[in-house]
Amino acid sequence: LFTLNFSSGYDFAAEEFNLSDLSTNFRATPVQGINLDIRTRQSFYLRSGSGEGFINETVFSAGKLPILKTMTVRHLHLIIRCL
Repeated sequence: LFTLNFSSGYDFAAEEFNLSDLSTNFRATPVQGINLDIRTRQSFYLRSGSGEGFINETVFSAGKLPILKTMTVRHLHLIIRCL
């Protein structure tokens, strides 16, 4: 009926930007004939002062939530059957 998946990673060898983006995938089939698939990517890092790119400081240090980078509605499938 509904699935929600999260994934990320941590690079122990990296000098900075150790955390990978958070990927989220939400799938739903609330009723027969309707399918929805939404995918997002969020960054754990704060945006730079210019708003272009990110700095090596996490959103958690600023008391914020991960920043949305992309959101894709991959499928919105609606089946209508006439009897």
